[in-house]
Amino acid sequence: MSRHSERIQESGLFSSALLPKGPPSLKKVLINHSDVTIILAKLQKQSFEEVTQMNEVTSARNRLVAMGIALLVLAILASTAHRMPEAYRLVAGYLSVGGIIRLVILFIMLGLVISARPLLATVAVYYAHSGFKTRELAERREVATHVTALATEIVNVIVIAILWPIVARIVSTLLLMDVERDFDWVPIVITVVFVAILLWRLYVAYQSLQPILDTTGGSKTKLPCPKCGTPNMPGARFCISCGAELPPTRAEVKAESLACPKCGVENKAGSKFCHSCGAVLSEK
Repeated sequence: MSRHSERIQESGLFSSALLPKGPPSLKKVLINHSDVTIILAKLQKQSFEEVTQMNEVTSARNRLVAMGIALLVLAILASTAHRMPEAYRLVAGYLSVGGIIRLVILFIMLGLVISARPLLATVAVYYAHSGFKTRELAERREVATHVTALATEIVNVIVIAILWPIVARIVSTLLLMDVERDFDWVPIVITVVFVAILLWRLYVAYQSLQPILDTTGGSKTKLPCPKCGTPNMPGARFCISCGAELPPTRAEVKAESLACPKCGVENKAGSKFCHSCGAVLSEK
């Protein structure tokens, strides 16, 4: 029964306040039978969901490793395509057989990167939320949506950064067929488009990061109004919402107080003698 009690207490699914009033023996019977069965069923379901999620993450991670190795091999093959038999034989314009082989490999790499995005997002979101497990439950719930959005946008930035050189290489290879050089402006457009997309995704990621910083860092330094509860900036004397006077922080109280040089007790600013030992206080 002790192991069951420990799991119940750790889960937070049970509170003694939920038990009906009655003698301790009745409460003990209720805990030992119906409530424990229900709570342990919920714990088992929660554990099953965690295991399922972990299996999905492990599978996605393994597939990503395999895709990474495949991309590395394909990149090596693409760089050595000009050494293959008949590689220098021209097909259309300046496009050779080696160029066509390189195009095929690059398109395969393009498909791999695009298909890897949801797997990468699954892994990134999981580990991003794992980093907040040490936070309080209310704080985790408040930033959960923003953490997911931030991890997703980081994945988008990574995927776009990988796609950029692949697409640029595909375009430069296709332009070998342009003997008249009528489409020399296309690589510039490709560069501008990818830079614009990257900057936009980075901006969206920052939009998701800001609420996380406000919740996990900035909100702790803000002063809640004792009357309406509105957070106020450190150092504020009156609430920005209702105008109520705000109590001083511990740091402000300590800064305005005088420490006794003999016993170390804090005394009110302006005091001439320590209220604890009577020693003379000197303001510096």
